[in-house]
Amino acid sequence: MDSYIKNVKKCEGGGRTYCASDCNGMDFIENYDAMRIGTLGVYCEEGLPLYYVNHNMLKMLGYETRDEFESSTSGLVENAVFPEDIPALYEEIGVDYYEGQKYDVTYRFLKKDGSCIYVIDKGEVVRDADGRLVMMCVCMDVTNIYEKNRNIQNELRSISAREKVISDMAKTLYSFFMTVDINTWTFSFISGDIKDGTGEHLSCYSKYEDVYKDFYKRTDTAYRKRAERLLSKENLEISCRKPGNVGTDEFLIRMNDGRKEWYEINVFSGRSSKGDPLIHFLFRNVSNLHDNEELRKTLRANKIFLNSMPPDFVTCALINLDEDSQIRLIRENEKIREVHVIDKWDEYLEKEILSKMKDVEGIEGIHSKANLERLRQYKAGDTVTLEYFSTTGSSDGKHRPLMTVLNFIEQDDVSYATTFTTVNTRLEYEEKLNMEIERLRRLDEEQRAILEKALEDAEKASRAKSDFLFNMSHDIRTPMNAVVGYTELLQKNLDNREKAEDYIEKIKDSSDFLLSFINNILELAGIESGRETLNETMLDERDVLESVMNVFEAHVKNKNISLEIDSEVEHHIIMADETKIREIFLNIIENAFKYTPAGGRITMKLRELPGSGPGYAVFESTIEDTGIGMSEEFLSRVFDAFERERSSTDSKVKGTGIGMHIVKKLVDMMGGTIDVKSKPGEGTKVTVRLEHRIAEYNEKGESHEKGWEYDKSCFRGKRLLLAEDNELNVEIAIEFLKEYDFLIERAADGVQCTDMMSKSEPGYYDAILMDIQMPGRNGYEATKIIRGMPDSRAKVPVIAMTANALEEDVRNAFDAGMDYHVAKPFKTDMLLDVLAKALKK
Repeated sequence: MDSYIKNVKKCEGGGRTYCASDCNGMDFIENYDAMRIGTLGVYCEEGLPLYYVNHNMLKMLGYETRDEFESSTSGLVENAVFPEDIPALYEEIGVDYYEGQKYDVTYRFLKKDGSCIYVIDKGEVVRDADGRLVMMCVCMDVTNIYEKNRNIQNELRSISAREKVISDMAKTLYSFFMTVDINTWTFSFISGDIKDGTGEHLSCYSKYEDVYKDFYKRTDTAYRKRAERLLSKENLEISCRKPGNVGTDEFLIRMNDGRKEWYEINVFSGRSSKGDPLIHFLFRNVSNLHDNEELRKTLRANKIFLNSMPPDFVTCALINLDEDSQIRLIRENEKIREVHVIDKWDEYLEKEILSKMKDVEGIEGIHSKANLERLRQYKAGDTVTLEYFSTTGSSDGKHRPLMTVLNFIEQDDVSYATTFTTVNTRLEYEEKLNMEIERLRRLDEEQRAILEKALEDAEKASRAKSDFLFNMSHDIRTPMNAVVGYTELLQKNLDNREKAEDYIEKIKDSSDFLLSFINNILELAGIESGRETLNETMLDERDVLESVMNVFEAHVKNKNISLEIDSEVEHHIIMADETKIREIFLNIIENAFKYTPAGGRITMKLRELPGSGPGYAVFESTIEDTGIGMSEEFLSRVFDAFERERSSTDSKVKGTGIGMHIVKKLVDMMGGTIDVKSKPGEGTKVTVRLEHRIAEYNEKGESHEKGWEYDKSCFRGKRLLLAEDNELNVEIAIEFLKEYDFLIERAADGVQCTDMMSKSEPGYYDAILMDIQMPGRNGYEATKIIRGMPDSRAKVPVIAMTANALEEDVRNAFDAGMDYHVAKPFKTDMLLDVLAKALKK
C-alpha cells in the first residue's frame, strides 16, 4: 500500500490529469472483458508511443503481456495498425492534438499472428501528470459485423438475372409429368394421365436407372442415340447443373401391345423449395399430330412454352388477348397442375393479384400497366415486367416479393401474352439486405452506446480513483502525522508521565484508525474479487449487537452522544454469518457517530417480520441519527466506491468513502435489502432487512461460549515456538509475551521451525505461533509437515499470527491444519485469549 502511494505524483494545473501510476488502477475497466472491449493509451507524439494497455486489449491482439506487445511494435502503437489504414486514421483524428479532443474512428489492427481485426475506437485526449498529451482509447472488436456485411454484399452481387424468361408459349396438354431427385435419382412424383400405356408402365419403377433402361429398350433403334444424348443419367448430370431447359426431342416408342407411338419429351432442371436439384420430364403422345403440319405448329409453340418455364415459377399463363381468355399452370408443393380460368383477365387481375397486395401505390401502378385495355396496346415482341409484394402462392399468408413478366406474341393473326410469375430474388435479397443493414445499424448504435458507456465508466472510474487516492493520501497522512509527531513529543517528555500517557493514547487512537482503514481496503478487495463467501453458523443476535455496542462505548462518552437500542425480536438464535453481520452494523453505526455532532442521538430499532417460509424470519434493523445528513443528489451515489459528499478536509471526518459500498455488497451477498433516507441538517435513516433461518437454543452448542474467564497464571512455564522472520515483529511479540512468564524459542523461517519440531521431544512445545510469509518454507507448508509427524507433536496447537488477514487467508490457514488465526497487528488481549483456548485443549 505504502509503495503504491509513493508512486503517485501530484498533478498540477487545470484540466483532467493522469498519473503514471494510474495505469495500476485501470483494472476498473476490466469489467468490459466479456464484451471484447479493450482499453489503450498512447502519447500524442510521432509513432504513437505506448502509454497504457489493458489485459483485454492484449488478448484481442493475441499477446500475453505488455512487454511482448511493446517488443513486437517497438513501443509504437502505429506499428500495430494495418498499414493501409494509417493515412485514414490520421486524417480522422488529425495531428494537431489538443486537450479535450474527442474522436470516433474505425480501422484495422494487426494481430500477433499477422491477421487483422476491425475495431471501433472512441477516445479522448487528456494530459498526464508530466504534462504530456495522451489519447485514452476504448476499442471494440467488430470484425464479425464487417465480415457478415461483406458476405451479404457478395451474395447480392452473385444473383443472376434469372427473372428474364423466354418470350413465347402456347396451349398444351401432357400425358404425364415426372420429377426425379438428382441427389438420390429417385422419383419425387409422377402426375398426369399415367393410364397411358407408357406412363402406367414407368410408374411402377422407383429408380431412374430402371426407367431409362426400359425406355431405351422400347425406343426405335433409329432414335436410341438421340435418347441417350438427351436422357442418360451421365448426360443429365452434366446438363442440369444450372436451372433451366435441358432439351426437347421426339421418339418412336414401342408400346406393351406391340404398337409404336410418337412421344415428345421435354426435359428441364430446377430446384425444390429446399434448394435440392430436380429434373422434370414432360411426356406427350403426339402420334395423332405427327403428320399434321397445322398441329405441329402448335407443338412447336408448346416447346417454346416449356423452354421458357422458369424452374421456380409460381404461376404461368397463356392469355388470348383477342378473346380475353387464359390457360394457367400453377405450382403447388412442387407439383404443377393446369387450371382452367373462367374469369376474364381484368377480373382475375383484381381477385388474384391486386387484392393480395399491400402497397396502395403499387396496386395503382400494376393496374395501370396490366389491365386488358393496356395489354392490347402492346405489340408482338414487347416485354413488360411487374414487381410487387403479394400473398399469391404464399403458404403462410405472408407478403413476399414477386415478379411477373409478360411477353407479347402474335400467332395465326391472334394476339397472345405469356405471363410467368416467380419469386423476385432481387427484391427478396434487397429486402433481406435492408433488414440486415437495419439490424446492423441498430447493433452499431447499441455497440457505440456500449463504447460511450465504457468510456464514460472509464473516465468515472479514473476520476473516482483520483478522488480516492487524494482522500486516501490525506486520511493516511493525517494519523501518520499524529503517530510521527506524538512519537517525537513522547521522546522529549519521557520524564513527564502525564504528557507521555496522553501522547501514547493519541498514538494508539491514530494506529487504530490506520488499522481500521487497512481492514476496509482489504474487505473491499475481497468482495470485488469474488473471494468472499457466506459462512453461516449458529449465533445469538444479542451477542453480536453487544459486541458492536462495546466498540462504541468510548465514543458515546467522549462525544456525549445518546445511543439507544429498541428490540422487538422473538427469536434470537439464528443461522447467519456473524462476521459479515457485525461488519454491516459496525460500518453503519460508525458513519452515524462520525457525522453526528456532540449531544446528538443515535437509535437502533430491531423488528422481526414473517419470513419466506416456515422456520425463517426477516430481521429489520433501522439505525437513525440526528447528524448532518446528506443531499438528495448524493443519495444516488451513497453506495458507490470511494464516494464521499464531503472530503475529510471539509467535514473534519476521517474516511475513504468505501464503508457503505462494503455494506451494500455484504447485504446483497446475504440476499437482503438496504434503504437510506436523509436530508441535510436533519440526519440519516438506514434500514436493513435480512432473512435468516431460526435455530433452537439446544442447537447452539459450545460455539458461542460467553464471557468465560481464564487465569493468566496458566501461561507460566508454557513453552512457545515463535516462527517469525521479521526481527521487529519478533521483538514486539517477545516483549508482550514475557510479561506472562512464557518460555519462548524463535525459529527464523519455516524450515528452521520444522527442524526444531522434529528434533524436539513430544510435549516439549505447548503451542506454535506461526507466521505465513516466510522465506524458504511458508507457514502453510510448515504446518502440513508438522501435522504429518508420527506422534503427539502432530497435535501441537498452531496459531497463525500473520498480516494475511482476509477471510480467504483464514480459510487457507485452517485448510493447512492450523487451529487459530490472529491478524497482525494484534491486540494483546486477543492473542492471550486465543492462547488460553489453545492451551486449555
